[in-house]
Amino acid sequence: MKILAFLLLIAALLFGTYYYFQPKQARDLLRDADLITTPEVTRVYKWQDKEGNWHVSDQPPPEGTSFETRDYRSDENVLPLPPQLQSE
Repeated sequence: MKILAFLLLIAALLFGTYYYFQPKQARDLLRDADLITTPEVTRVYKWQDKEGNWHVSDQPPPEGTSFETRDYRSDENVLPLPPQLQSE
C-alpha cells in the first residue's frame, strides 16, 4: 500500500512539474482525457391530439401540432417519490 501511495505521489509531482512548465499543453491533455463525462440528455415531446388523448414520445409530433418539450438527463430520477417517502 505504501508503494502505491509513493507511486501516486511521484506521478502527481511529475504532472505538477509538467503543468508548471507547459500549462497550455497540460490543460489540453486534461481536457482531452475525458475524465469528467457529461450525462446523456433525452428530449421528450408531449402533445394532445384532436381526440384529447395525450402522447409522450421521443419523436416530434405531426406538423402543426402544439407541443411541450422536456429534456431529461440520464443521471436524474424523473419518477415521483412513493407516498411513504414524501414529506408533509
